[in-house]
Amino acid sequence: MGAALGGAQGAATGVTVDVNNRMLHQEDYNRLKEKCRGSNSAECQTIIRMAGVQSGMPMDDPSIPASKVVANYDADGNIVSYVLIDRSTNRPTIIMEPLDYEAYRNATPGMQAMMQLSPQYALDFASAGLYASAGDNGGAAEHVIAGVTSRDYVRDVVLGVAGAGTSSVLAARPGASVRGAVTDANFAQSTIRASETFSAEGAAKYSQLAGRPINTVDDLAAAINSGAIKPNQIPVDYVVTADGTKLILNTRTSVALDRAGIPKTEWYGANQTGVPVPNPTNSSSLVGKTFDDLAATQLKNNKLPATGTPSIPRGKK
Repeated sequence: MGAALGGAQGAATGVTVDVNNRMLHQEDYNRLKEKCRGSNSAECQTIIRMAGVQSGMPMDDPSIPASKVVANYDADGNIVSYVLIDRSTNRPTIIMEPLDYEAYRNATPGMQAMMQLSPQYALDFASAGLYASAGDNGGAAEHVIAGVTSRDYVRDVVLGVAGAGTSSVLAARPGASVRGAVTDANFAQSTIRASETFSAEGAAKYSQLAGRPINTVDDLAAAINSGAIKPNQIPVDYVVTADGTKLILNTRTSVALDRAGIPKTEWYGANQTGVPVPNPTNSSSLVGKTFDDLAATQLKNNKLPATGTPSIPRGKK
């Protein structure tokens, strides 16, 4: 793995990570890392980046019952990879970049077990699928080539046992702001308030980021266009429903991003599934509420089905 287990505690929850995806059995990663000494190839840059410079403490993820998880961080505190530690042997089994981790944790325990036992080419094919879904055809092709040129794949083709890569479902890890995480998300609201103004809290937050007053959707869109605010500074919250649908909650921010010409593939999303809603003012209406509850209320108020709407919420324009 990257930095030693038990090293410095990683950056706090909420750190931004980019959508990168490579998933390797730990022994394959170790072998490739050794071969990459002195090499500056694209693959070796990925392998070295995945090592990070420090690791967080092993943590539990309820979605991955068979393993503990260690996050590796780069010098800027960004998550660059996750390592799964087998609970029974306390040994690292798989290292993966953020998007692969998101897919893995959203898989069933049975699928996770299958991935642990899958040959490396199957993991390469799974990563290729994730690159393709993120719009990176070059990255997808690279991983397909890595899979089909592996000795194990050639052997299994000859034996007639090579199968398709493991299927993946994108759902970002709670607390992390991930680029591209809401590409396929729907909206829990179909309209925004007629005035298109932000709440006092939202206006204060965006005004501080921009260094100038931000009160409306158009104000925020203009700040994004000018570069005063970057998309990674304004992640939109979303939840994942029982059927796998992602629902975006921050509709005015979404409209601003859209008006600024930022494609959804470049939006940052923060998975708030099951997360309690912050309630600094102790509002009685928010006591015991989760972001899932907020999504359900938005759907009801907008008379939308449980899957929401794929259309950008309507404003005054």
